[in-house]
Amino acid sequence: MTDKMLAAFAAARRTGSFSAAAWDLSATQQSVSYTIKKLEEELGFPLFVRRASRVECTAGGEQFYAWYAAL
Repeated sequence: MTDKMLAAFAAARRTGSFSAAAWDLSATQQSVSYTIKKLEEELGFPLFVRRASRVECTAGGEQFYAWYAAL
């Protein structure tokens, strides 16, 4: 797990969008999506439910965020 992964996760959770997270991070939407996918693979569970125009944290994603916020 890298700082880049954590930053992408936090930005996507805050904005509700991989595109908006990419804007905040000065990255591309594709790189944010790929980074979060790799984080989900590493953790072994989905962090987001992907919808047409936004993303929402899963229950596991919210628990992960609570752990992350406590760091």
